[in-house]
Order: sequence, then structure tokens, then C-alpha cells
Amino acid sequence: VKSVNNFQAVRQAVTPALVSSSWLASRLSNAANNKIRILDAGGYPAPVETSFAAAPRIPGARHFSVPECSARETGFSNTLPSSAQFAEYVGKRLGIGNDSHVIVYDNCMFAPRVWWMFRMFGHEAVSVLDGGLAAWVAEGRRVTSGPLKTVYQSVEFQASEDKKSALYRSFEEFCKALQSASVQVADARSPARFRGEEPEPRAGLPAGHPLGAANLFFRSLYDSESGRMLTEDQLRKKFLASGLDPSRPLVTTCGSGITACHVALAAHVLGNSDAAVYDGSWEEFATRGPSDLKAESGPTLVGDEWSDPVLMQFLGAKKEKKDGNNFYQWTTLMCPRQVLDRLHLLGYRVSAMTGVGQTCIWTLHTENDGQALKSIIESRVASSSA
Repeated sequence: VKSVNNFQAVRQAVTPALVSSSWLASRLSNAANNKIRILDAGGYPAPVETSFAAAPRIPGARHFSVPECSARETGFSNTLPSSAQFAEYVGKRLGIGNDSHVIVYDNCMFAPRVWWMFRMFGHEAVSVLDGGLAAWVAEGRRVTSGPLKTVYQSVEFQASEDKKSALYRSFEEFCKALQSASVQVADARSPARFRGEEPEPRAGLPAGHPLGAANLFFRSLYDSESGRMLTEDQLRKKFLASGLDPSRPLVTTCGSGITACHVALAAHVLGNSDAAVYDGSWEEFATRGPSDLKAESGPTLVGDEWSDPVLMQFLGAKKEKKDGNNFYQWTTLMCPRQVLDRLHLLGYRVSAMTGVGQTCIWTLHTENDGQALKSIIESRVASSSA
């Protein structure tokens, strides 16, 4: 056991979060790399085994079903299973041991979730195939389909929850994160869903977002043509443009805990290996979250002006009272000088001061109307894209 643990420790210390198809192909051609296990995390229609067998796949790939490897008793879509359930699924069913280097890909969006789950249960020797199956096929590499081996040699997988405090957030922990000045929250859903302009795909679930969260759409983290993740420099710019510092404490959320893992993966690529995922995400928070921590609709126009209260929620601003005066405050990354200059020229009473680290605390007095807030948004967008 000691030798296996030592082997695992060495392997995990150097495991990249992303690997290219050429990297994987070269390892598969080397018989010495017999510890590589390839997982296809694609979503396939029922009957799943038949659909998976008929679809093209990388030779040797085994199917990992996120819905099946979930705690269904919670009533939510993709709740993290217990460590015992996870160990049973990957060890007994898929034949993956603690000395395996897991490579996961998909045809949709589940691969980063599987990557996060393995890390959550103490297995750092896991990588996502950059660009997925599409990149593998685009480079002319061999795929297979047809009948497959569905029973693998059962092995013992030891799942640990030592990393849970770093990588996982419960509902209660997420509420605390929203109220903490030192923690950033990133919502991976589309801008329209984040703003409440587009209905949620789950029937009966109200639209909106957690108050104080920043929107970083998971698809924006990938090259639209190749499907590969953006370069580190490009990723960093995406985070910063969304008001997020990838080096600071970060909690990610989405609709049901799937695409949030894409943001956590991107943060990991940038060096933040402890980016956490709120497992219940909006599916849970929309139904359980306190009303003062939710913005259940996006900015709305009243005539030609913006509705102040709703837009304040959109900004994640929190109302404060000092010396008998009401004002709103919220925190972003360092304020570009030209944003303040523009607002002052327009005559709006808005100020900004340096906060903790490279942050800026905005103060907006309630004498301003909705047009002032609209100008702030437009200014920030303009400065981010300049």
C-alpha cells in the first residue's frame, strides 16, 4: 500500500489539469503508460449504454455518467455523492484505482465536473482532454464504436474528503460567501439567464442570480472554433473583465453545479487550485436562498430609464446607512480612472476608493436616478473592452 501511495503522490504532483490530444495519443502508444484510464463523460439518451456504444469514442474509453454518480435522494439534479458512493462507482464499476491517471472528455459539458469530483475525493491524478472528442477527431485520430466491454476488473478506490473544505460549498457556506468581502462569487450561466431575461430550463424555477455574484459565462472560456480552453493570458483577461481576480478566493455557481466546474477549472489553470464549487447552485439557491441575497429579475427599463432597485440588485450593491444618509456600496476590481472622470463630467454623485488589495469600493448616493447607474454599467463595459 505504501508503494501505491508514493506512486500516486508523485503522479499527482505533476498532473496537468488540461492535456492535448497529441499528449494523450503519445502516452497511449507507449505500453508503459498502462495506468491511464480514459473516461467519456458525455450525455447520452436512454438507453445510455446502447447510445454510448453506438457513438464514436476514443479507443478504450469508459462511460462516466454524472447523473448516475450523484446523490439522487436530495431532490436536486447533480448533487455530489458520498465518498463511499463515488468509490463504489469508479472502483467497482469502472475499474479505476488510486494509481490511475484519469483522462476525461465529453461531447457536451460534463468533463470539468468529473475532473472536479475526482479532485474533491482526493484524486489529483485527473486531467481534462482539451477540446474534447471534437479536437481528437479534428486531428485525424482514431475513434471506435460498436459493442464495448461494460464490466471492468473491480479495484479498490479509496476516496478521501480531505479536500472537501477547499473545493466544496454547501448552501450554508455559500450564503456566508455572498456576505463576505474577501470571497468572490462567479456565476457561469449565460448573461441572459444571469440577468433574469431568459427563463431557467428547469420548470418552475425563478430566474435571477445570487446577489453580489459576477457573471462569467463558461462558454466564453473556450475558443469558439476549436473548443479548446483559451490561453492563460486570455483567461485572465476574461476574469478581470467580469470583475474577478482569479488569484483571490473564489466560489463558482451555475444552474445545477455542472458549468460552475468550467470556471473552477479555468481558475485552476491560472494557479488558483482551491476555487470552490457551490454544489446546489441556482437550482437550490433559488428555492432556499433568503430574499435579501437573491436578485430574481434582471435590469428593467421604465420608459427610457432604468429601474433603480432592480438595477441595484443587478450590480450586487448593498444598501448602507451612515450619518442618516442612505447610499449604495459595492466592490469591484480597481476602478479605471476614466470611468470616474466620465461620471463626474456627467454630474453624478459617485465616488470610488481603494479597498483591500486591488479592489475598489464604489459609493452611489440615492439622489442619483437610474440613468446614473446605466452610465456606470456602460462605462465599465467600455473600459473593459478598450
